[in-house]
Amino acid sequence: MQYLNRPLLDYDTTSVPDTDLELVWNNEPTFNFAVHRKSNKDVLFNTAGSKLIFEDQFVEFVTSMPKNYNIAGLGEHLHNIRLGNNITMTLYNADTPDPVDQNLYGSHPFYLDTRYYEVDQSTGAMTLVTDNSTTQHANYKVFSHGVYLRNAHGQEVLLRPSSVTWRTIGGSIDLFFFSGPTQADVTKQYQKGAVGLPAMQQYWTLGYHQCRWGYANWSQLQDVVDNFRKFEIPLETIWLDIDYMNQYRNFENDQNTFGYSEGAKFLDRLHSNGQHFVPIVDSAIYIPNPQNASDAYPTYTRGNDSNVFLMNPDGSQYIGAVWPGYTVFPDWHAEAAQSWWTSELKGWYSKIAFDGIWVDMSEVSSFCAGSCGTGHVTENPVNPPFLLGEYRLSINSSSSS
Repeated sequence: MQYLNRPLLDYDTTSVPDTDLELVWNNEPTFNFAVHRKSNKDVLFNTAGSKLIFEDQFVEFVTSMPKNYNIAGLGEHLHNIRLGNNITMTLYNADTPDPVDQNLYGSHPFYLDTRYYEVDQSTGAMTLVTDNSTTQHANYKVFSHGVYLRNAHGQEVLLRPSSVTWRTIGGSIDLFFFSGPTQADVTKQYQKGAVGLPAMQQYWTLGYHQCRWGYANWSQLQDVVDNFRKFEIPLETIWLDIDYMNQYRNFENDQNTFGYSEGAKFLDRLHSNGQHFVPIVDSAIYIPNPQNASDAYPTYTRGNDSNVFLMNPDGSQYIGAVWPGYTVFPDWHAEAAQSWWTSELKGWYSKIAFDGIWVDMSEVSSFCAGSCGTGHVTENPVNPPFLLGEYRLSINSSSSS
């Protein structure tokens, strides 16, 4: 992926003459600002008449909006593309499958605003269309712009009939405005000017992929691949869920069902057919029971020695609960985190020649609230509080959510 550094503030505003946007601000009665489109004099963003709140753990600002405004974005949510003007969009990553109008796996504090104008054929003046009273005999013009709040804290955006309110639980007001004027232009400006372009994918990733939970062993996986060929269904890639893991621990296979030697033979056959293999890897690392030598887990030990896991304010490790039991989570800002993670992948790749990985549970997801494993690691290994297949797994009550 192409990452972009935050653009530096340019005090010489005359150095950007090509933009169709202009910023105006004043301190009466309190600080407020507005963004105008110069070509049609429309006001795209305006905080006048509201109070801007800026505290250490709460930020709020409000922009007025035209009647029946038309914006999309503010993902991820299950909702109509046009968001409407009576909904609150929460932006806080959550591993919650398919909840309508609630926050989902990712947060994208960006919206696309598309406005339609009726053009006076004699004067060229533009009037914003705010209802459905259009006619085929009139001349219309469309302008789109984008707004992005560069803030990684939890947020909610309140869409109301005449305003949009942004609230965050911290950070700064780092706003980006994209002039468009087309929707495609806004998307390009957002990607190239703020968040960067997604990684270019290999050609094989665009083919048909087969994935499900519940494959029991390499033989069953081979049967799936063979049946695709038998029925002449093109199969580019086979994926494998947590079934292959040794007690649901990253970078270790269950040697009874997904042993390395049999896996090497499976992958040789798969690769000889030009097909690919993608196993799951979770963003949660099992923390072994320090009082049980047989519970040792080298991946954790190496990460712990490198200080790569998230910490509580008191300096202890933040311990949640995921599939293998109590777990810790990589702190991707830690100095050694990337080298440790890369090393673990390389070591595992030497045993299982995967073609890509399926990174899961990275919202980050935990089955309990807070550092629930603190003081309970000696209860590991434990099992998650759900039904998996035909077997009911138990869990100590202290680790339930």
